[in-house]
Amino acid sequence: MEGLKREGVLSTLPSLSPCVKGIAVLLFLCAADMHPSHIRARFPDARFVDVAQYAGSLPGLTALDDVAVAGGEVWGILVRTEATEMDDEPMQLAVTLPDGEQTLATLATRPIDVADAVAVEAAVRYWELPPAYRARIIARDAAR
Repeated sequence: MEGLKREGVLSTLPSLSPCVKGIAVLLFLCAADMHPSHIRARFPDARFVDVAQYAGSLPGLTALDDVAVAGGEVWGILVRTEATEMDDEPMQLAVTLPDGEQTLATLATRPIDVADAVAVEAAVRYWELPPAYRARIIARDAAR
């Protein structure tokens, strides 16, 4: 995908606050903010790293609680970017990649990013997140 090239080497990324300019950070996105146009607008220098999952519910993102409860996890993507100012106090998460590797990432998804169910579903489909997770997202949206 243009502008979001896959990057590896998770172990070289520091787990620092995403507010220290000039430092590369790893961000976890898990809603409409996963869409490439949203990523390029908010984090222009971001590079895709991998898909990842977080076990459990995410504080402040109650719209995803039922999805997390039903399957035990929230799926999203990791992007590497230069540090940027975040809206609120950043939350560090231990996320798991498909190969089982774990890493720390900063939650960058905001409540506004989960508000548009159609946009969330489109982003989940775009990144081809696991079929069971996609089904839970679709079922949640159908129930609304």
